[in-house]
Amino acid sequence: MEGEVMVDFEWYRSFIAIYKHSSVSEAARTRIMTQPAMSQHLASLEARVGEQLFFRTSRKLVPTERGKQLYAHVAPHIEALDERTMELKHNLSPLRNTIRIGTTPELFAEIVMASLSQMEWNIVSYFGDTEQLLELLKEERVDVILTPRKFVTPGIEYVRLMQESFVVVAPYETVVPEFTHLKDMESWLSEQRWISYGLELPIIRRYWKEMFKKGPLINPTHVIPSMPLILKAIEEGVGISLLPVHMLKDQETTKPRWKLVFEHMTIHNDLLIGIKSKQKHVLVINDFIKCLCEHHKNHSNDSKELVGIGATNEYARLIIDSYERLTGRMLLDEKAMPGNEFNQLYHAPVVVLSHGPEADPILNYSNLAAQELWEMDWSAFMGTPSRWTTEALDREERDGLFRAVDEHGYVDNYTGIRISSTGRRFYVEQATVWNLIDERGVKHGQAAAFREYRYI
Repeated sequence: MEGEVMVDFEWYRSFIAIYKHSSVSEAARTRIMTQPAMSQHLASLEARVGEQLFFRTSRKLVPTERGKQLYAHVAPHIEALDERTMELKHNLSPLRNTIRIGTTPELFAEIVMASLSQMEWNIVSYFGDTEQLLELLKEERVDVILTPRKFVTPGIEYVRLMQESFVVVAPYETVVPEFTHLKDMESWLSEQRWISYGLELPIIRRYWKEMFKKGPLINPTHVIPSMPLILKAIEEGVGISLLPVHMLKDQETTKPRWKLVFEHMTIHNDLLIGIKSKQKHVLVINDFIKCLCEHHKNHSNDSKELVGIGATNEYARLIIDSYERLTGRMLLDEKAMPGNEFNQLYHAPVVVLSHGPEADPILNYSNLAAQELWEMDWSAFMGTPSRWTTEALDREERDGLFRAVDEHGYVDNYTGIRISSTGRRFYVEQATVWNLIDERGVKHGQAAAFREYRYI
């Protein structure tokens, strides 16, 4: 009929999303749209159909009988159309496979862009926040996501790519008093003007929990959802924030405009690759994940110039496998990916170090968490007698621990005092110490791992 408005297929996609989530706002989030735009799609479709499609209750939207009828009629066709569209995207080139990536713009620039020219795949990228990325993966609109946050979701698995270290950064002119007590540090930090990545205080909340054992009682002065722009704001004297150390290394200049605050107090966050469980054996996806992990390992400042018996996937696998065989537990949060064991263990949030089978044991492995705690880099750890990590008065107790491990295979819940290279003393709490025994029963030394410690 003349003047009749044609139906936009996007109206149907929005209708289906609202039907599935019983909410306009949730549907808008999953489709990466604004809520007004989603509401307009629904209003336009209801006007075209001539009937109301949902009842609006105080808690959710409930489909009317006409809404149910429309959904049953159009959903299979729209889903089939989406499947055909995805097939086309997977065949952009007859000679190259396509990988659909969901990530943040920052992670794309940091992780994907750096290796894009060497990739053997066509890349289709989707940007969003962590929750939007999860929805893209759940709805199979992407093959993998790169995310700094892990959601416990049925059917979704994660592979650890790397670990970021975060530290407090302030304008260069900031005067930071000398403190001897954590309580005073926390009080001073709480009084500062904070810039946050989000209203829910991402990473800042983690920092408070780990450093001060409680939540932060602060309201951000500004919310800027971009790490590079937060650094720009700090340089302009706007406030302080938590930023990843690797980004600061890239930004160092001869005339600094920012400074580190309590730089020994760093926290760590994993960057993860998320995939659908049913896709984890798909060859092209596995190859892509291995490519990202290998590229990061080869170009990471942390993993360059590492030499010695411990600097191999084989040795990392020995540490991981012997722990799991003896204790029946997993050492890492995720199963180590074949060919990526060293990278995952080296960047793990758990402190791990090991020594060889010598009469006076020599350290031969330390991950980044151990290096930070003992204030020694890889080269300083390698070849150092294991006894030097303990004060002289505590070495007899330490030797008794190793004898118990020899006898029983492993010891759990160990607590003891250790000392860093600069003389900082700390309690190791609930540590596990175990024998490094390969599948043939050959002993290669001992390892220790723990997550809890506190400075004395």
